[in-house]
Amino acid sequence: MSMLRRAWDLAWKALQAFRLYEFLRDHFEDLM
Repeated sequence: MSMLRRAWDLAWKALQAFRLYEFLRDHFEDLM
């Protein structure tokens, strides 16, 4: 169970980081 939870936490962090990256990339494209 703990292994599944660790994998879920890792996937969640990766998803958040990806969304943040997409958000920042769109903003920088608008500024350029």
